[in-house]
Amino acid sequence: MLPPLDPAVLERNPKFKALYDDLSQNKLNADASTKNTKKQIQAERAREEVNAKQTNIAKTQIIGSALDHVAWRDARLPEELHEATVIAADQVNGRIPDHYQEILEPELDYFKENIEPVADLLEDSIISTAVQLCRIIDPEFSADDPDFSILDDAPHILARQREIEEQSASLGAHRAQLSDLAASIMQAQAELMETVVKVLEQTVHGTLARFLRAKAEHLAAVSEGLEKKLSIVTLSQEPPASLQMALKKYKEHLSREKSHLSHREEIAQDRLDAFAEAGQGRGSSDLMKQIAQRYVEIEDEIQKVRHEMDKLDGR
Repeated sequence: MLPPLDPAVLERNPKFKALYDDLSQNKLNADASTKNTKKQIQAERAREEVNAKQTNIAKTQIIGSALDHVAWRDARLPEELHEATVIAADQVNGRIPDHYQEILEPELDYFKENIEPVADLLEDSIISTAVQLCRIIDPEFSADDPDFSILDDAPHILARQREIEEQSASLGAHRAQLSDLAASIMQAQAELMETVVKVLEQTVHGTLARFLRAKAEHLAAVSEGLEKKLSIVTLSQEPPASLQMALKKYKEHLSREKSHLSHREEIAQDRLDAFAEAGQGRGSSDLMKQIAQRYVEIEDEIQKVRHEMDKLDGR
């Protein structure tokens, strides 16, 4: 399958998004192989025919083996059916030449007319063989278990196999979705840090402070919503432990950076208040020098914060 992309990239390039969706949904299979609907249908039909023939051959072999056991080893078989059962066993197992089929036809018709006693013995023989095979797999297996059912085991196993295949196929989609959400959260956190810096800068200069602060709060709410969405996906599909640890460490790092920037914002606000007091005529010439020195320090802090934002963005 194609690697996951940042949702922002797809939103900025609608034509590329359409191409990406077409490739991932219509042109490629889950295992990254190219889709060919006509050949896949033909291959699936051929596979079903092979499975059906293999199943019929296996059934024939089981019945032939059971007929041999009943004809030669089961004392409960009526004497008048012994010869007809032997002939039927030879026919099922392919031991009778074709030119003898017409001669043995009356015996086979007699066998079919009186097949009920033989059918009961065949059922007992097949179940006995199945129980022995189950005990080879599980020595503690007991046929007296009320949940024991030879006929129900095969459909149950096939259903479980199909379920495992479907879950394996959807695992890749869940991982891609989780990666997209993680990328969105990281991008939202980066935008949040950038907006905080802009709020500090605009507050110092005294313009658009309320607007940028509101935008920062909005991005914080969006980031929190993405985190909740990620939690929902995590509950439905457990991500790898390595990804969980990486996200946890990155979240802790962003929390420390946010706290550090908040502290700087408080310092800048205090210095801005000092500017306001000086502008209203309070203080002396020494205070004005101190304010001018603080203004230079604030400009240095802004440059440092921009440098740190560049590092967070990977620039």
